Amino acid sequence: MKISSKKNHTIIYFKFTGFWEINKGIDGFITSAQCCFRNNCNLFPNQPSDNVYENEDDGNVTLIGGAYDMMFGNNGLDYVFVTSILIDWDNIPYSTGLTLDDDTISELYLITSYLTLNETGYEVDAGNTDVTGIKNLEWNDTVNIMDLKIRDDESYYIYAGSKIYVQISNTQSVIPCTAGFPVIKPNGIKGILTAGHCVFEDTDPDVYTAIKGQLQDIGDATKVAVGDKNGNEYAFIELHTWIWGDPTACVPKLDRNGILRFVPIDSIYTPKLGESVCGFGSVNGYICGKIIAVNQTAEFARSQGLPSYVAKGLNKVDTGSKVFGRGDSGGPVYTSEGLSRAHPAGHIVGGGKKDGKGMLYYMPIEKTLKALGNYKIITADSCPETGINFWAQN
Repeated sequence: MKISSKKNHTIIYFKFTGFWEINKGIDGFITSAQCCFRNNCNLFPNQPSDNVYENEDDGNVTLIGGAYDMMFGNNGLDYVFVTSILIDWDNIPYSTGLTLDDDTISELYLITSYLTLNETGYEVDAGNTDVTGIKNLEWNDTVNIMDLKIRDDESYYIYAGSKIYVQISNTQSVIPCTAGFPVIKPNGIKGILTAGHCVFEDTDPDVYTAIKGQLQDIGDATKVAVGDKNGNEYAFIELHTWIWGDPTACVPKLDRNGILRFVPIDSIYTPKLGESVCGFGSVNGYICGKIIAVNQTAEFARSQGLPSYVAKGLNKVDTGSKVFGRGDSGGPVYTSEGLSRAHPAGHIVGGGKKDGKGMLYYMPIEKTLKALGNYKIITADSCPETGINFWAQN
């Protein structure tokens, strides 16, 4: 069988199919999520799912369904549910297996129920289209695909404050911005937030960051709002976690000696008028100030000849003599309790100077999460030790 991506036309061949099931009344079958290379299984809202085909004996292929749901290592799960189109043939609730008296001949067995094995010693039959073998079941007998990362020493490759680059349409040009807080979707897929205006066009552009001195494709901007009817301004970047691992749920903060340290992300906090917040941009670094206005509406100009847009529900911060600028957009804004924990407040939308004073506008995190729907902030109990060069990516 093969899965074909409509986005990048990547075709992945695989021989294993799983068991048939009915998901919310939809016929289909289950197979491994590792049949989806990188992000070629298109599971984004309002976009067509990727097609799944059957290899025929004559070398041709027949469309049999589409990738409908997927979990790639999230919560320990690994599967793709493929819907069944099956124009020329019906769902067959059978599985191949070896005959009882000849371990070289396979036959079809009717699937009647499922069994959860809670102890070792059982014989299990692992079948595919070529060879079927029997082995004794042992716990921890398989390698966890999520442990097989390309990188083995870059656990902090992407964090709230990392410098990122968003591709401009299908060109080789990119827009520099800053990663915001890490979030997780209801289906377990992880990503990061950033500013919506960092995305030139809402066409699932690739997003990059520097890893070991090389720009690497780390994800795609899959949900974007730039001044929609509710004044939202955000972008969600779905990360290739199966290649680079999970994002680090930490933010940079200056300690008393002026050294940047990682602080673990904790629960969301809604700061009030007059309270202090701090932000981090990948260009201008760590800047703090007091909130001088809440629930503001502001118009922002865009580069690349794009029209201006209006964002609503913003908080305005007086940052004194320091200002955020180009490349800082999307960076995290938060409150903190020393170096023990940081509380997400929002992400940087715009900044600059007015009457000699630095100003920051940030979008509150609650508004963004509400617009995305059931996305949640990823938190951490601890962070990697620093000695990290936060400016290595600039």
